[in-house]
Parts: sequence; structure tokens; C-alpha cells
Amino acid sequence: MVPRGGSRGGSKLEGVGSDVIIPGWDSGWGCEEISRMVSGVKEGGSSVEAYEGTRYWVHVRDVVDALCTLILPEGERFSEGLLHLCGRRPWEGHDVREEIELLWNRFNDAINHSHTADSLSGIPSPVRGTGNNDGNRPDLAPLHSALIESGGEGWHPLIAMRTSLMESIALSE
Repeated sequence: MVPRGGSRGGSKLEGVGSDVIIPGWDSGWGCEEISRMVSGVKEGGSSVEAYEGTRYWVHVRDVVDALCTLILPEGERFSEGLLHLCGRRPWEGHDVREEIELLWNRFNDAINHSHTADSLSGIPSPVRGTGNNDGNRPDLAPLHSALIESGGEGWHPLIAMRTSLMESIALSE
């Protein structure tokens, strides 16, 4: 498994990960933008700059679960080839920044016992934007098929974006 743009080896099964969220670790896998936004929001930045474009975030635990399904199959079903791993839905930078701000504010309200009816109501849906693929997402069909062939249920990441962001906030410096 290598980050998108990393050098690949000659294995029978190669995974290329894009936009992998590894909370608390700036790793070269693409989550540096999230770490930067978390730090800016926690420092009180009123205009934390969001990343440009669309990203397809996926939590590292979903990636590990997929890899385990692919390399530890039941019986003789072993996947081969090049597989891309990333999230299924697009996330714009400003939507991720707003989610981080919302979670940080809710955390502070809880710590300070300052929740109000307004702070707890009208929470926007974590699923934002149009949800349209911008054409830059890697093709996930081969991954989905390989997971089914290896005895899994296909590519269905389970860790919610809000959970990923909460872990990123909790594990930030």
C-alpha cells in the first residue's frame, strides 16, 4: 500500500491510497490539510483557509479492514492487480472546515457547560455539497469487485467523516 503518487513495487496485489485520514499523524497520505485546519480552528482562527478542490476522505481503519479482507481471504481467493482506495463521496474544503468548527464549538460548549438550545439545534447534516464526483476520484469498481471476490461485502467504508474529524481533533497537539 502506497500513497497516491508514491512509487509502487512489483507485488501481485498493490494498493494505492488517496485521502486517507490517519488521526493524529501527518503522514504523507493526504490528511495534512485536515491537521492544518484542525490546528487553525483550535487556535481560534476566524478565517482558517480550507483546501481547494474535492477530496475523497476515508478513515485508515476502513483501509485496514479492506486490506485484511484482500490479503487474508478464506480459501484460495486471493486478489491480484492494482487497486485504488479512497472514500466514496466528495468533500469540499469549506465543508470540512465547517464540520471541524462545528465539532470544536460543541466540544467547548460541553467542557464549559455552555450549551444553549441554539447550539444544539439546527445542526447541519454532515453530508454536504452536491455529492457529485468531480472526475478525479480513482475508479473504485476494481476494489469493490476484489473485496467481493475475497469474501467481503465490497467497498463500503464504515467510519463516518464526523468520527474521523472528532478523532483528528482529539489527537491533535
